[in-house]
Amino acid sequence: MINYNTQLQDFEQLPSAALTRAARYGDGVFETIRMREGKLLFIEDHYFRLMASMRILRMMIPMDFTPEYIVDQALRLAEERGFENGRLRLQIVRSGGGAYTPNSNAIDWWMELDPLDAKDYVMNEVGLKVELFKDHYVQPGLLSTLKSSNALPYVLGSIYAKENQFDAVLLVNDAKQLVEANYGNVFLVQGNVLRTAPLEDGALRGVFRKNVVEWAKDIKLEVQEASINPFDLQKADEVWITNTIRGIQWVIENQAQFNIRVLNLSLTATPRIEYWADPMNQAVISAWEAGITVVVAAGNDGPDWGTIGSPGNNPYVITVGAFTDSWTPGDGRDDYIPDFSSRGPTPEG
Repeated sequence: MINYNTQLQDFEQLPSAALTRAARYGDGVFETIRMREGKLLFIEDHYFRLMASMRILRMMIPMDFTPEYIVDQALRLAEERGFENGRLRLQIVRSGGGAYTPNSNAIDWWMELDPLDAKDYVMNEVGLKVELFKDHYVQPGLLSTLKSSNALPYVLGSIYAKENQFDAVLLVNDAKQLVEANYGNVFLVQGNVLRTAPLEDGALRGVFRKNVVEWAKDIKLEVQEASINPFDLQKADEVWITNTIRGIQWVIENQAQFNIRVLNLSLTATPRIEYWADPMNQAVISAWEAGITVVVAAGNDGPDWGTIGSPGNNPYVITVGAFTDSWTPGDGRDDYIPDFSSRGPTPEG
């Protein structure tokens, strides 16, 4: 079942004319959006990227094509499918015929919704086995930043990974610089520096990439969008593929070996989404589910109320603010909470 131009129908009923230009020339773009309990995560980021992509491809954008419209149409499909946790693919294609020169710049669109096993982000319990893919290169340019229907390097890279039993492959550009993985952006961590390939090297303008960069800056990591030589992988403390948070994974994986019972996170970021949709909070919840007591910082955005940061806004953790005894430990009369310490409540209470 799909939603084709607002009509709910079986995929087999999709008009062949809607597929013509996409099949012949890859003339289309798409967005893959996670739906959690009927909510489209990061919808504004997806929407603005989609609008930018359609403008670059000189597609006509219907006047009613707003974020609210996309959400409403997605919910119609979810209600028809009978579930609200899934992977939504919104496909945009240029309609009409023509050869390289299209007859029209009008669009057709359709949505597909597939169920996910878990409603929340789930981290891999075992580190990914990856390899460089050098059979074909990503060609840097404005078009390489789009999620277009022309994705042959990613298709061929995924086939190579499957045939050689890798979890993922890392793609390089024609200058032999690492660009991204076959299914996500790549991040390297070395000390206090978080590094990812710049868009100019051919990296996709990833929605999650954008948010990871913002979260990293919030917790005072030095973010570098700079070219990555494949040899830099060997120097990195950690390597991420967008939606993995290996620091928390490491703790969980080694809990039994090192008898880890308490995890302290002296970091905080400005909450941008509900706590349950925040990847950092998802990692924290995984630690809590593994039997680890998680203690986190409230933040330094006081003295106003409602300034608790993430992951301190998570109801599964112990959130701790600042306190001073005014350098008189024997006298409790001059103890107080400094103005800089963040205060509750959070939206969850």
